[in-house]
Amino acid sequence: SALFVYFILITIAVFSLMVTKLTMKNAWIMYPATLLLLAPSWLIEQRYFIVPFVLFILLREKIDEKSERAMICINALIAIIFLFLIFSRKFFI
Repeated sequence: SALFVYFILITIAVFSLMVTKLTMKNAWIMYPATLLLLAPSWLIEQRYFIVPFVLFILLREKIDEKSERAMICINALIAIIFLFLIFSRKFFI
């Protein structure tokens, strides 16, 4: 069941990448690079997960103020949940 959840999350991530528009036309290389960086995610250290996400945040097109604030709140909540799971040793063991 954990493997099923893992693949569901990967599918959601791929679909969200497909609809994310980037500000630079040459930044299309980010899409295959991200897939290559995250494909063997169970083999790499957690600190390397942040690199593709930060680049997408920097290169994505900005949307309206309300949506930007909602995304900040959602991302902060997800980060807090991950931190709790990591510190309780239930995640990234």
